Formats: sequence, structure tokens, C-alpha cells
Amino acid sequence: MILKFFKISFLIFIFAIEIIAQIENVPIENSIYKFLDRMQTNGILTDFSSNTFPLSRDKISKHLLEIQDKKNNLTEVEIELLEKYLNEFQFEIKNKTNFTSFFDNNFFDDKEKFLFHFVDSNFTVFTELISNFETKFSNTKNFSALQYGFKLRGCYENTIGFYLHSTNGNLYGDKNFALEDYFFRSNFKLNHNSVSRNFDNFEGYIKTKFKNLEFQIGREKIVVGNGYSDKLIISPKNPFDYFKMRFDYKKINFLFLHGNLIPDSVEKENEKFIALHRVEFPIFENFNFAFGEMIIYQRPSIELAYLNPFAIYKTVEHSLQDKDNSIMTFDFDFYPKNNFKIYSSFLLDDIDFEKLGTNWWGNKFAYKFGIFSTNIFPNCDAVIEYTQVDPFTYSHSKGNNYTHNRIGIGSNLLPNSDEIFFRTNYYFSKKLNGEFSISSTRHSDDGGSLFIGIPEDGNNVKFLDKNIIYKNESEFKIFYEPILNYFIFLDYKIVKEKKINQFFSTQFKIEF
Repeated sequence: MILKFFKISFLIFIFAIEIIAQIENVPIENSIYKFLDRMQTNGILTDFSSNTFPLSRDKISKHLLEIQDKKNNLTEVEIELLEKYLNEFQFEIKNKTNFTSFFDNNFFDDKEKFLFHFVDSNFTVFTELISNFETKFSNTKNFSALQYGFKLRGCYENTIGFYLHSTNGNLYGDKNFALEDYFFRSNFKLNHNSVSRNFDNFEGYIKTKFKNLEFQIGREKIVVGNGYSDKLIISPKNPFDYFKMRFDYKKINFLFLHGNLIPDSVEKENEKFIALHRVEFPIFENFNFAFGEMIIYQRPSIELAYLNPFAIYKTVEHSLQDKDNSIMTFDFDFYPKNNFKIYSSFLLDDIDFEKLGTNWWGNKFAYKFGIFSTNIFPNCDAVIEYTQVDPFTYSHSKGNNYTHNRIGIGSNLLPNSDEIFFRTNYYFSKKLNGEFSISSTRHSDDGGSLFIGIPEDGNNVKFLDKNIIYKNESEFKIFYEPILNYFIFLDYKIVKEKKINQFFSTQFKIEF
């Protein structure tokens, strides 16, 4: 009955409204988001938020036009990057189609490349082939992966946007080494037996938009929260299926999401769900604040109460017998001057005010604090960030852990951990940039699992109290795009835990 209600409601939204512009989302892997974040920190953009995306192509196009109006304030390399992105979004901005087709045999020019594109006044379709080869080496092991597929996106009568991304792949070398990666570890086809070497991946959705209000249903990666090492709220690890409603007006943003998660155990009879709502708004001109609530719950079917975007989830959870995992989040971005941002996130997993200041396990918090600066010298950025996740945070006594397919949704850190992180980027040109980062992490297994929600002694839980594991990492990355849509990524990492391990990976990616 609820599913039928969803279908009818969504069809009504689609056919009853009229909108203009390309409304498909730009995937979160696109480097445009880093560029827009830099422009916001530089003081060039006025109403961009890097804390909830992906964003639609029409919205990003408006940001690019705002930057173009202020291009005199950009460095030479920033102007090159702007021109690159204006070329990528030329259809949305100028209704131009100066593209290269696969059948033109111009594989090495600097135009946007598509296998096929069709454009008229009512309907647009853009299709790309994808080829990706990755290889990774450590001191004693290695693996390679070949991935191939296609992307398709388009818009009908400026009303319905759609997107499909489908790939298959083959894995070679040390499978256990590959499974250390989130993508491979969560892939069912690769893991359903010990000898499987094939994997596949899919993202796709349909969406509609009315002025500042949009609705979407499908599977896609999403990012919620601030931070550069990771996000406390939702990090970009693996996609999941959800229905989303988003409202944007100037600097005010409201997001509602209800989605399906894969339970930690396939033997569970109940389905696992996530509900989230979040509002972001400016308190001052240079100070943005956000508040949100989330619920992780398990039921045979969707809980109707959590479909209300404007409910108080904690109160609703109490009325439903207090059996779900409720989480509250707060974050802010403060721009005291151009080229400088101070930011923080705070996640409250559970709290008992009567036991604040004690070692009771149920008061579970995570927080992040950082400083990001652009153009510390021309085209060079730097960020320093501290993150702490208290014992038992993200886990739940009734199994409603903050996980999807046994992988944490939020921070990359496990509970009972902290990390200090530093990274600097340098943009040599629009085709080449380099990145260097170092991090130092501490972790304790005492209350340090995503899947153990109850301690033996709940009144004596301390942060990093014993059996501390130290890990230090340094990493150097090169991103090179010699020809538009041809990508080369190089990554060298040194990890020191109980011993020193070195990792080197290369990735070659073509989208045509």
C-alpha cells in the first residue's frame, strides 16, 4: 500500500509541473565540486554549499556563470579551469553542442566526447563509453582491475531528468588485497564465492524539478556533511537506493531522504532503512549552519512515520517504542575572510543528560574541526583537520548499526578512534594537479566496532583507554588529464602501523 502511494505521488509530481534546463545530477566524483568549493572559500561564489551533493547540472551552470562574471579575481590557472568547466557545461549555459562523436574519429581533441548525443527542443540524450584500468602494488602483493561500461543521461521537455551508469569488470591478482577497497568488498558478484573474479556496478535514477524544489528516486552516491578526510554524516563510499526531496532557495537548503540499506546479516527477516532530514541556512553572511536528524531502523516494510519530512525523528522514535537508532547532527562553515574557511561537524548518536560528564557508554559523540585555506600561494590550497569518534558511536544495541552492506556510512574511522589530517593541493595547470597528505590515527578495539552495540561494563567506558593502535600514513597523488575525458591517476602511499607498508597504484580512465 505504501509503495503504491509512492508510485502515484511520484507520477503526479512528474506530470503536473513544468521546469526548464538540464536537471540531471553531476556525479560526486567530478572535479567540479573541488573547484566550486575553492571559489566559495575565495569569496567568488556567494550561495554554494559543499556539504550536500550531488547537484544538478543547471545549478552548477549558474555557479559557473557567477564565477565568470568575477574572472578578473582569478589566477591564470583558475581561469583555465573555469574555461574547461564552461566547455563541459556549454549546452546548459549557451545551448551549444560543440562535441566530438565516437563516429567522428577525433579521439584526441579537447572537445567534450560522447558515443552518441541527440538534442532537440524537447528531448536530450548523451551517452558515453567508460573504460577504466586500475593496478595496485604493495610490498608483497598486487591486483589489477579492468572495468568497462557506459553512462547515459538526458532530459525530456525540461521536466524529467534521467541517468544510468552501468559497468562490468574483471579482477586479476590477489583478491584478498583488492577486498580491502570499499568498492570491491561490498560487491556481491565478486564475493558470492571464493573463486569469483567478476564484478558489476549500477547507478541510476529518475528525477523532476519545479523551480527550487526537486524530487528523485533511484540509486546514487550522496555526500552529506563537511570535511576533507571524510564526512561524519554520509561519506561517498557506495551508492544506495533512496527517494529524495531537496529544496534550495539562495543559501537555504532543505534535504529529505528515505532509503534502503543492506542489513549486516543476510539472515535478518527485516529490511533495513535510513531516513534523514536536514536544513542548512546562513546565520550571518559568512556563517552557514546546518541541523539534521537521521534514523536507522529495521522493519518488514517502510515505517510510515519516517516518511514525514517535517517530523521530529527522536520524538517519533520514542512513540514507536524506542527501538531504532536516532542520530542528530550539527555543522557549520565560517568564512572570516577570503581564502579562509573554518568548519566543524558534530554528530550526537545518543545522550543521557543526567549522565553527562560520566563514563557511561550511552553518551556517544563524534566531531570534526578543520581549517581550509586557498591560494596560500597562487594555486596552492591546504587543509588541517581533527576528527574524533567516541566508543560505540555508530553502533546500536538492537542491530541498527550505521552501516550499509557491513561498511560504515559515515566517517572512515572506527568507533573509539581519532585522527589528525593534513593535505595540500597544487594546481600546475587545468590538466595537472598534485596532492600530498599525511595523517596520524589512534584506535582502540575496546568499544571500537561498528557491530558491537553493548559493552560489558556500561558505566566505565573511556576514550582510548587501553590497547591503543597507532597508524601513520603519508600519500602523494597526481591527477593528469592530457586530453579531455582521458584521465591518469597515480597514487603512492606509505602506511606505518605494526610495520611499514608501501602502496603504489595507477588508474587509467577514458570516457567517450
